Amino acid sequence: QRLEEVYNRDPMTGLFNRMAYTEMIGPAFKKYQEEKTACCLAFFDVNYFKEINDSMGHEFGDTILKRIAKILVELQPENGYSYRFGGDEFVVFFPYATKEKAEEFKKNVLSEVERSGISVSVGIVVTNPEMDADLDDYLAQADNLMYEMKNAIKAKR
Repeated sequence: QRLEEVYNRDPMTGLFNRMAYTEMIGPAFKKYQEEKTACCLAFFDVNYFKEINDSMGHEFGDTILKRIAKILVELQPENGYSYRFGGDEFVVFFPYATKEKAEEFKKNVLSEVERSGISVSVGIVVTNPEMDADLDDYLAQADNLMYEMKNAIKAKR
């Protein structure tokens, strides 16, 4: 059990890692699709993270990642899971989603990270169990939406 914990958790943030995402969310997504249950997939990325690490140091960057992880866990809806996907990227998955519930989650996270002095971009999608899309399709869609937000933020700079 201890080895599984080490294998599935990001040691810095305590969140599940990308390996756990693959092992956990794939089967869960399939089950929810079969039950005709919509799910939310949110993809977060820290804005200007390289500049933060370069100017403030990696320890400060680590503090930001830990703060984001704490916010995601606190705000994820019931039955939700938060993952450190890699570097400064995070994914949150939760079932029984509606567009309104997903947007509220996004708004709450953005508000809380901004209050902490952190800037993130997010792409959020709600799955449609009637469609024949797979989990990777939805993740790519969330990733693309996140990059649209990131580019809009950069354009304002």
